[in-house]
Amino acid sequence: MLPAKSSESTAASSPSPSRIRVRIEDGLATLTLARPPVNVIDGAMMDELLSGLDGCRSAKVLLLRGDGRCFSAGADVEEHLPGRVEGMLRRFRDVAAALSDVPIPTVAWLHGAAMGGGLELALMADLVYAAPGTRLGQPEIALGVMAPLAAAWLPAQIGVRRTHEMLLTGRTVSVEEAHAWGLINGVGDEESLGKIVRGLLASSRPALVATKRAIARGRADRFRDALPETLEIYLNELMSSRDPVEGLRAFLEKRAPVFEDR
Repeated sequence: MLPAKSSESTAASSPSPSRIRVRIEDGLATLTLARPPVNVIDGAMMDELLSGLDGCRSAKVLLLRGDGRCFSAGADVEEHLPGRVEGMLRRFRDVAAALSDVPIPTVAWLHGAAMGGGLELALMADLVYAAPGTRLGQPEIALGVMAPLAAAWLPAQIGVRRTHEMLLTGRTVSVEEAHAWGLINGVGDEESLGKIVRGLLASSRPALVATKRAIARGRADRFRDALPETLEIYLNELMSSRDPVEGLRAFLEKRAPVFEDR
């Protein structure tokens, strides 16, 4: 179990309980995706995430998790359609940047599945752990679209060949593979997660913050340099063809897509 002291109060800082919950107690901020049944990330949730993340900055550790059957099945498919996709991508970029910019250690806890935009969101955390049997993947290619954040982030994390495998085939990756690849830090249960979080909470906050800043400097933040270009490829190249709309509509209409042969 995660540490808690009943003598201290819980502070909720999310603007609405409908899509996320934020609990801050004993230095631990827990941000929970709460849009059952599978925590699909839509624009309203992104707005709440931005506000919720801002409210967590004064804590010592941030834990990101999901309610219900899984962490998140991904971003709302309807918001990928023309007329909405540009705003959705820009907003999702802002959420990813906000999570990356939280000055304290961030831990993502995955269960059930973390797919598409859900996995991209989790990967922005400093540490990522998953329950046994969790499924991870970037299946966007099957819908005729792509995963721009993953394309910018994964090559430096798991290598170019494994990034190609994940994004070009869209196959689901097991937690054992994800751990072996360095996609996640480990596999375990809630008790093992609690030990990790307690260890972070026992450390000096200034030391944690300084260490995180130093690592960011050492990384040279290639992700921030690459992301604008991947978004432009998505919006100006990919979305100029008919296949993305065909793939997305086919998914919504529960039929097989008919892509152009070119």
